[in-house]
Amino acid sequence: MFSVMLANTQIHPQHTRRTITGVVTCEGVRLEGVQILIKGSDYYSGTQQDGVYYIPVTAPDAVLVFSLDGYQQQEVSLSENENEYNVALKKKGL
Repeated sequence: MFSVMLANTQIHPQHTRRTITGVVTCEGVRLEGVQILIKGSDYYSGTQQDGVYYIPVTAPDAVLVFSLDGYQQQEVSLSENENEYNVALKKKGL
């Protein structure tokens, strides 16, 4: 005599990991040190000296939060079809 055990497994949709990139500027000047956070997570990246950033995301509807002292924070909602987002921050008080 033998018994069969069936496991209750749930199938979760696979999210494809992709890298989002772009340039962060203010009035045409590329900004270094801008923090880019994936909203709702602890994962973040930052811009390089030339204002370029790279950040891997898995959720197709992720929101990126761009922040730098002295500048207004900006949120960008990602779409599934785009991998490049150039962002122009504004200085606070303007």
